[in-house]
Amino acid sequence: MPQLDVTTYTSQLFWLIICFSLLYLAIKYQTIPKLEQILQNRWNHIEGAQEEAKLLKVNAKSIETQCTMSVKKAKNLALETIENATKKSKSEIDKERTQFIKKSIEKINNFKTKLVQEETKAEEIILQKINSLIVNSVIKISREAINKNTIEKALKNKTFSHYSKS
Repeated sequence: MPQLDVTTYTSQLFWLIICFSLLYLAIKYQTIPKLEQILQNRWNHIEGAQEEAKLLKVNAKSIETQCTMSVKKAKNLALETIENATKKSKSEIDKERTQFIKKSIEKINNFKTKLVQEETKAEEIILQKINSLIVNSVIKISREAINKNTIEKALKNKTFSHYSKS
């Protein structure tokens, strides 16, 4: 077997040292610096992303607190607006109610006045009809012995002492 031949050991050892040295130098000066640069870039990118994530997290918290405050302000403003609208509508309802009551009272009083006037007119008409009936009845009962003018005068004076014939 040629590998085990002792005469070839020196040349094999020579080429082993040269190949190993070249390989060592290539890895040390080319591959390792490139790998170190790649790892450093990765590390920087990860660190940058972590820092950016921390900043974004802080920004998100501040935005969340701003949103919470805005929501609270909006709720308070809405409640205040509702309260003001409720007060305003209650006051308007009260105004309308008092105006309605005043108008109703005024209409009732006007109606009462008209009712009293109509009662008075009705009483006058009734009295006129009664007087007419009395006159006609007395004339019929007396068989026209008592004059119509005498009866009407007696009714106006509410005395029946004048029973003279005309």
